[in-house]
Amino acid sequence: MGEWNSDSFDVATPSPIEELVGSNWLRVIGAHHRVRGWYDEPLDSALKRMFSLLNERAFVVDSGDDDDDDGVVFDDEIVGAAHLTLLFPMIKIILKNTGRFGDNTRQDALQLLQSAIHRKFLRDREVLSLPMEHYASMLFEHFSQDPGATNAFKATQQLFRLANDTNDIGERVIGMVREILAYVGHQNHSVRIAALEILGAPQLLMRIVVELGIEAPISKEILVRVFVARHDPMEQVATVADGLWHQNHLQAKTVIGEMIVDECVSPSPLVRQSAAQAMATFIEEHPDQMKPTLTKLDATYKDLVLIREPVYDDVGRLQREAIDESDRRSGIGNTLVLLSTLCQQEDAEQLISIVAPEGLSDRAAECRNELRNAAVETIRRHGAACMNRLLPSLEKMSDETPAQDDNRRQGLVVLLGTLAQYIDSTDKVKSIVARLVEALGTPSQTVQESVSRCLAPLVPKIRQDAKDLVSKLQWTLFEADTYGERRGAAYGIAGLMKGMGIIALRDTDLLASIQKNMEDKKSPKHREGGLLALEILCSTIGKLFEPYILKALPALLITFGDNDSNVRQAAEDTAKAMMAAMTVYGTKLVLPLLLVAIDDDSWRTKCAATELLGSMAFCAPRQLSSCLPNIVPKLIEILADSSSKVQKSGEKALQQIARVVRNPEILGVTNQLMAGLLDPASKTSAALQAVLNTKFIHYIDAPSLALMMPIVRRAFEDRNSETRRVAAQIISNIYSLTENKDMEPYLPHMVPGLQRSLLDPVPEIRAVSARALGAVVSKSGGSTSESLRNQVIPWLKEKLVSPQSTVDRSGAAQGLCEVLAGVGTEQLEYVMPEIIHATESTDVSAETRDGYILMYIYLPMTFGDRFVPYLPQVVPPILKALADENEYVRASALKAGQRLISQYCSHARKLLLPQLQLALMDENWRIRYASVQLIGDFLFNISGISGKSTSSTADEDDTMGMEQAGKVIVRALGQKDRDRVLAGLYLTRSDVALVVRQAAGHVWKMVVSNTPRTLKEVTKVLFEMVVDSLASTCDERQQMGARCLGELVRKMGDKVINDILPVLDVNQKSEEIAKRIGVAIALHEIIGNMSKEVTNHYLSAIVEPVRKSICDESELVREAAADTFTVLYHVVGNEALDEIICPLLEELTPDQDHILQGLCDVMRQNSRSMLPYLLPKLTKPPVNVHALCSLASVSGDSLSRQLPKVLDALLASCETNDENDPMIESCEKVVIAVTDEDGVPVLIDYLIQKASSNGNVPAAVLLNTFIAKSGVSLAESAEDLLYRTSALAVQQDMEPYLPHMVPGLQRSLLDPVPEIRAVSARALGAVVPKSVLPVVKKAINMVVAGAKGAQIPGFTHPKSLQPLVVMLREAILQGQVEQKALAAETLGMVVKVSDVTALKAHVVNITGPLIRVLGDRFPANVKLPIIETLSKLLDKVAAMLRPFLPQLQSTFLKALQDQTSRPVRLAAGGALARLLTLHPKPEATMTELLKLLATSQDQQLIESSLATARALIATCPDKMSQSTIDEIYRVTDLIFSQSIENASEIDNSLTACSGALLGETIARKEDWKTAQTMVLSAVENSYTDSRSRQAKAAALQQICSSSPDAFWSSEANSSIRTAFTSAFSSPDASVASSALRAASHILQTSIDRDLLSAVARSLNHASVDVRKTAAIALGHVGWKNELPNDILKLVVPQLINGCKESNSAVRAASELALVHALKMTENEDRFETYRSSLEGVVQRNLDETRVSLARVVRAGDVDLEPLDTILNVY
Repeated sequence: MGEWNSDSFDVATPSPIEELVGSNWLRVIGAHHRVRGWYDEPLDSALKRMFSLLNERAFVVDSGDDDDDDGVVFDDEIVGAAHLTLLFPMIKIILKNTGRFGDNTRQDALQLLQSAIHRKFLRDREVLSLPMEHYASMLFEHFSQDPGATNAFKATQQLFRLANDTNDIGERVIGMVREILAYVGHQNHSVRIAALEILGAPQLLMRIVVELGIEAPISKEILVRVFVARHDPMEQVATVADGLWHQNHLQAKTVIGEMIVDECVSPSPLVRQSAAQAMATFIEEHPDQMKPTLTKLDATYKDLVLIREPVYDDVGRLQREAIDESDRRSGIGNTLVLLSTLCQQEDAEQLISIVAPEGLSDRAAECRNELRNAAVETIRRHGAACMNRLLPSLEKMSDETPAQDDNRRQGLVVLLGTLAQYIDSTDKVKSIVARLVEALGTPSQTVQESVSRCLAPLVPKIRQDAKDLVSKLQWTLFEADTYGERRGAAYGIAGLMKGMGIIALRDTDLLASIQKNMEDKKSPKHREGGLLALEILCSTIGKLFEPYILKALPALLITFGDNDSNVRQAAEDTAKAMMAAMTVYGTKLVLPLLLVAIDDDSWRTKCAATELLGSMAFCAPRQLSSCLPNIVPKLIEILADSSSKVQKSGEKALQQIARVVRNPEILGVTNQLMAGLLDPASKTSAALQAVLNTKFIHYIDAPSLALMMPIVRRAFEDRNSETRRVAAQIISNIYSLTENKDMEPYLPHMVPGLQRSLLDPVPEIRAVSARALGAVVSKSGGSTSESLRNQVIPWLKEKLVSPQSTVDRSGAAQGLCEVLAGVGTEQLEYVMPEIIHATESTDVSAETRDGYILMYIYLPMTFGDRFVPYLPQVVPPILKALADENEYVRASALKAGQRLISQYCSHARKLLLPQLQLALMDENWRIRYASVQLIGDFLFNISGISGKSTSSTADEDDTMGMEQAGKVIVRALGQKDRDRVLAGLYLTRSDVALVVRQAAGHVWKMVVSNTPRTLKEVTKVLFEMVVDSLASTCDERQQMGARCLGELVRKMGDKVINDILPVLDVNQKSEEIAKRIGVAIALHEIIGNMSKEVTNHYLSAIVEPVRKSICDESELVREAAADTFTVLYHVVGNEALDEIICPLLEELTPDQDHILQGLCDVMRQNSRSMLPYLLPKLTKPPVNVHALCSLASVSGDSLSRQLPKVLDALLASCETNDENDPMIESCEKVVIAVTDEDGVPVLIDYLIQKASSNGNVPAAVLLNTFIAKSGVSLAESAEDLLYRTSALAVQQDMEPYLPHMVPGLQRSLLDPVPEIRAVSARALGAVVPKSVLPVVKKAINMVVAGAKGAQIPGFTHPKSLQPLVVMLREAILQGQVEQKALAAETLGMVVKVSDVTALKAHVVNITGPLIRVLGDRFPANVKLPIIETLSKLLDKVAAMLRPFLPQLQSTFLKALQDQTSRPVRLAAGGALARLLTLHPKPEATMTELLKLLATSQDQQLIESSLATARALIATCPDKMSQSTIDEIYRVTDLIFSQSIENASEIDNSLTACSGALLGETIARKEDWKTAQTMVLSAVENSYTDSRSRQAKAAALQQICSSSPDAFWSSEANSSIRTAFTSAFSSPDASVASSALRAASHILQTSIDRDLLSAVARSLNHASVDVRKTAAIALGHVGWKNELPNDILKLVVPQLINGCKESNSAVRAASELALVHALKMTENEDRFETYRSSLEGVVQRNLDETRVSLARVVRAGDVDLEPLDTILNVY
């Protein structure tokens, strides 16, 4: 592309663009000169091409940072000030001539100006050389004609800012300001706002006003224009103007007063209205300016009242007709009305003099009325003070007024009437009233209204004559000939009634008269007069007359169908007045009546009600907005009525509503709207389109909405998507121009329609509906806004995460964004953290992430630059979502990223591009792929390339980019950022993922014009990125860097080596570890991709960085360097050892540990070649043990052959025979390193032999270390190891040596050396992990069995328990249910067999986890062993569990209530009983249990609680108060006193347990008196209730079991005997059995012949169970005591009889009792002794049983059944 200099076009050697611009310039302006060869192309095409080229030169990306100068601008290829000056005439013609040039051409021209008017092209003060005022005028004129041309506005704004930056206020700047000031009064409010915003350049206006002075014309113009704009009727405009006023510190000086007057008579109605308000504000601030202002207004009015003469040309032809400046004069009237409220007494006459008499005679009615109203207001305020001067003056004017000047005369009468209220003379007042009444005959409604208003305040002064006047006026009302007279009479009556008060309606009987005449069927004049009176009374009296309206309503409905047209017209007018005067409450009363009347069967009633409904269109605005939403739908129903007359009435009513429309734009489309209402089936679309094509600039009133909204509502239900789109578009367009109260009734139907459209499959409909919904929320206020938010926002959030459809989520996201924008920016600050969290979180569903990510697409569209601060927070979750596993989430994230790029292209360089560049290096290929796409979009946007064309080429290095596009990218990004972007793209061309490579290759080819040259430019940055990639921990990044570097080395060979090595040298000196790692990996790739010849050539340069990397301080660097050395060794062989390893060995010192570590890393990979090389040097005396161990430990299987020799040397180096020997730590490295199948058996056998045979403690320590740390898996081989029966190891290579190790471990547990035992126990714990817990349990059982009851030494040392405790604890905490149960059982066994001293160190570590697991929801097989283990701990080390007392207590109580397992409850009860021995106050727990017993309905829980309570009272009887004891008595009685007919097993158990608790309590408290009264007496009495007697018998049993001696020797002995006797003979087997057990307990401690004899006799009881129990009881007595022969003779005969029982249970129990009584388990001596004492039959009977007794003894099963069968805790 040739150069384009600012001098001129060189005709001799023009460049193509110069010729193109020149030829187009000439063609556009219409020059006759033609440039040869340039006229063949169509002008539109040539202009398009020209603007495209110029826009390329003027393109720049604004980063948003004013201080950013990094962008490169090529001065020879820009559009500068001289060029813009030359282009101005051509662009001006293009913009003005809309017929000749198309929209696209004008858009291109404006885009050029927006881009070229920029500080990067117009530097310093170059902007001042432009025709600024002409440019400003041209651009803003175009904007005012097309407010959508935002680029014209932006170009103008930039022009102002550039001019403002120069601080110049010369003629051009002032001219430019003056041009824009002219648009501050434009009719379009958006144009006014834009003009004010352009003038808002910082301090521009203030600088002009201050530097040029207040008297300067431009200063005055600025002050006046902005001051008037502050009072604009459009609030938005006024707000902007007010901000501009205060930003520039402007003040309303007095010098602008006259200029404001000139604005008050502006030809523009808008300016006149604003200026009038501004004048009022000006007078408020400067009251002293009232007089000169009135003088100026007077002079201006006198000038404007003159008719502007017609203009004729020289030959007498009319050029301009005569002009009456009535519109401008109306501005004076408006101003005076406002000033009349501020006028002081001294200025009142001057203001009135402007009005009277000339103003009252004004030709324009509007001017007359406004002027008269100003005078009337002034007289009302100051009439009393000015009475003496005003009254004569006004009377004189009235007298001098010509007869034909009705306007002046009537106006003066009104002024006199107003003044009359201040006159004291009654006669004078009567005279004026007479004039007023006479003026009522004037056929002018304005005059009549004014007279009516004047009469009201005069009534108090003529009250005596008021009724006569009313009567006179009534005659005129009903009988006068002319309509004007009758209407004037109505006004007079209304004025008098208002003055007399509403009560006068009754006194004058006026309403009755009106009603009578309205019903007069003979005289239409009477009916019309009644209606006139009713109309005027409504409009005059207002809401006070409302109660009487309802009474007149039936008569009014009748007159709508009157035969006389005048009456019907009067009825309509009356209805309008009635509705206009009605309040909200009146409307609520009337409207239901009319709606009911519409549904009447009579068509006449329907017609009348319909017409009256139409009249409601004339209600006051507030009432209108509330009633029209109900009226119009009803009228639409009427249109479908069967009666044509009713239909016509409905149509007429709708037309009445249409006639009160005030919006000018709606007035233009009223016919289409009416057609849509009348024929909705076919005219709805046309009506909607007509509204859509209308540009609204005025507020839309309630009648307008009433016509539109039914059509819009119907459109939302239409199937046609275009119709729904238009409906939503209309709502979006009009909502900002409506009042909230007017729109509120339509929201219930409108919002659901928008919600449905928001979920439409058509994207355009969703977009329009979202904007509409946002507009509704933003423009609503108060409670409406709050209710809308509560309705819409939750619904949107629900749909945002909808799993149903992406369409729903997309619509909800767009709608929510628009709603948030409507609520305000502060809402964005509130919700953004929630949005960001939802998009980043992995805990939410994919639909939720997708919904919130979709918001990132629409938030930039709705918030614009307000969203910029959140860009850095938004990009990371978008990039993260690009790697989501769900396709739709990835698609949404990509769209969001593309939206950010396109929307914020100017901010992308600083806010988005850095994060995208980081994403290029992400570990996830999807993120890399998306970032390449987004970077491509960004580059395409700023360079103007489409990026959509194919990039397929023969060679991957071929490119399709243009040189100009490259320059644009450099200009936009700056050289540094451009290099980083392109280097990143080139690097990703080597990505491991194909799609990433293809995408990067496509972007590269599209934006790069020459690959070799570009690579040369980005070499340094590219190598740095390659090094960083190689240093990454991500495999894919390393592969990418390696492939890229390899590609460079292969393609560029020696050329790239010389460039790379200096970069590597710099990075190797870096303090960043990652860079040094990258250097090592880069060397690896370089060596691997070079030929052997090239490597040898550069060997001297490569060796040094490799050596430095091997001895680097970082382990990661050394590992990478080891890989590099391996590659180098494979290429150059032993030369690498000589050049690198030998020097490092020489440098090896104790302080240089990193060198040794580097050698170790190299050894790991090259042990077969390095070990023979290093061993001679390492074993050479003196031996460097540390180095030898370190290198040997990493040499792998190469060390196996030398292992015994190495181990002998290492163990020999140990100084002491204990586990703290300092050399052990060094030796551990070698032991752990042995993992091969040849070395491991040798190692294990060697260490076990040393540890078990020679007592070598270091060998045992090393054995433990090997098992714990070597990583050799022995899990499945543990059982084989422990039982010396190896079957199958986890790894087959372990089978040969596992059996050799474990026997030594088992022997070591019993070793006399403590250290050996401790280490062996730890090794045993390390051998078997949690997966082989059964093996551990069996192993421990085996050790316990081997000890044969003796204390196991291995379980007496605290350290010996450590591995087992840790393993079992972790299994309990982390294992599965079965593992937890087994681990708990095993732990309980360990606790049982361990010494207390050994246990103390582990109590805390054991107890805490057990409590934690016990508190969780685990099955009974887990809880039971845990509770039992805790009980064992309490038995052994109870004191040490005191810190856990609260936790244990709550845990046991919780377990006590376990409903799933009885054993768990009983175990918990036993544990609780043990625990409470530590508790200082166990009574509280007992009280809690008693409450549970008294209230619970769960029998199983009661049963367990009774047993627990019995255990508690047994362990802590002294800590229980008497009240608790009494409560126990009460609760137990409560349980067993309940009678049960058919007792179940649980019922019997409850009976026994409750009785046992009673008995235990009595025994522990030794309360024998209670025993007699409560227990013995009940047992003795056979009439006692069966269940109670059973319970008391169980209590007796428990007493005898717990305290047999004390009880038997107490004062209750005789009662006990009696009770036993009674119980033994009881038919109740349970009672008898309990008594027998109780007696057995007593007999075991002291033999009582009578009691023993009674027990023996019970063997004859009728019940088998009792007989069996008696035998068992005697067996326990015999087992416990050595019975003499005389005692034996009491029981043996009975037992012999029992041996002959037919019942096997009784027989077996009797035989076993005899065996123990005769001590036959020891020998038969006692049997023989007793036999010898017998004779005869008795002896023979004994001999007969001898065989069976011997058989029992031989069987070995001689254990007695338990005596106590009552349920007990564990």
